[in-house]
Amino acid sequence: FFVGAERISVSTGRGLNVVVMHSNGSSVRFSSVFDTHAEGSEGLVALLDGLDLGTPVMIAAKDDAKANLTEGAKLAIESLGATKIRDLKYRGSYALVGIKGGSSALAEEVVLDSGSGVAEVLAQYVKVDITTTTTTTTTTTSHIWLCWEYVCPSGFMPTQQSVNVPYNYSSGSEQSVINTCCETAEEGKMSIKVTSAGFADGNMVQFSVDGVQIQTRGGRGLTVVVLRPDGSAKSAAQVFDTYDDGSADLVSFVANLSNDTLVLVAASDEPSRNLTDAAKDSLRSLGATLADNISFRCSYALVGIKSGLASRRLSGGQAGGWALAENVSPTLGGPVTAIARYQKVAASTTLRPVCEARSPKPPVDGWFSSGQLVLEAGCRYQLWEGSNAGSCLQGAWVVIAGGSNIVLMTINLANLLAPAALEPIRDGASMGMFTVIDVLIEAGVNVGARAHDLTTADSLKIPHTSAYM
Repeated sequence: FFVGAERISVSTGRGLNVVVMHSNGSSVRFSSVFDTHAEGSEGLVALLDGLDLGTPVMIAAKDDAKANLTEGAKLAIESLGATKIRDLKYRGSYALVGIKGGSSALAEEVVLDSGSGVAEVLAQYVKVDITTTTTTTTTTTSHIWLCWEYVCPSGFMPTQQSVNVPYNYSSGSEQSVINTCCETAEEGKMSIKVTSAGFADGNMVQFSVDGVQIQTRGGRGLTVVVLRPDGSAKSAAQVFDTYDDGSADLVSFVANLSNDTLVLVAASDEPSRNLTDAAKDSLRSLGATLADNISFRCSYALVGIKSGLASRRLSGGQAGGWALAENVSPTLGGPVTAIARYQKVAASTTLRPVCEARSPKPPVDGWFSSGQLVLEAGCRYQLWEGSNAGSCLQGAWVVIAGGSNIVLMTINLANLLAPAALEPIRDGASMGMFTVIDVLIEAGVNVGARAHDLTTADSLKIPHTSAYM
């Protein structure tokens, strides 16, 4: 594929290779391969049927594109002005430059006999510039920023009504952008944002809580994130390839979630091809009402609650899950964002039973909530409590060695054993003045602390980068 004298860099494969151009004809919107020798016809139809009238499209056959090229696929190609697609033979050559809704193709060629030559076409296209501004010397195109791309600062949260509202830094201050895209955060509630873009609309997923993005590695199909009541991610994101065989795993995963669990779902690439009815029912158990609208390479986002007491309370007593927010858009309809607020519940500070630390696999999975280390196992380690740590280390001479961060580690340990024993050292410049701290703690009280300045002659007598306690 070429535009002007420039070759377009696209991946190609067996079947029909499709390049969709922007309406001005100057750049590629996206490209894709449809294996019409196998099962690619359905996807090709969905793509071409979803294009706007006037969209320029280039198509070329590779290997074999004939074996399972359906009648629907031929009609979709003919909607680009093609007249020769029905002449394509097994492993034949075919090339097309067409316009969606055009009465005739700009250029089209088919080689009737396999192995008889290359199909090559050349066409001229009159550009229709819509979003570009041109001067006698330069041509520039401005990206229109939408609010779903903006991260609201602390104290603010995004609004569902503004996700597709454009904003521009050049038109005002940061405050004007905040006024356009955000609203004041509600005390005690977490702000949840889920963004999805199907293959042709950006091919990505994003999850964030209170403006902090949850690190995920999304993939083809549906990506699922489970949140704890305090808004932290319970585990790594799970990707279910519902284009392939991921539906059964999705059903099992959702079934094993506890009732009232807060769940985020986003689609990328292509989520619909093998999304089974059982998988759709699993989404409905999270409150989804648009599962039947999940289509070829669509964008889909959900903030839902697994069926339980909380969902029944939100729904006025109805059974089933409850969607706090849900959005879907067909391919080429652009990314979608689902925004929700939900009551944040910090982990209980009630004293938990002591963990069995001497077990072969002591519990270690957990998270921080309101400054507390909370273990998934529902127990606690006494070692992290000052009095117990002091008893454990009684009579010990502790050596902590390392780089500059060792100062902060030493302060944290000292303050665990003796509250307020040392003041945090926040001035980065002072770190280089010493690398050794001596602290003596008796009965939970700091009875002496010294910082050794290594710029003195006595520094040679002191072990380097060590802290004693």
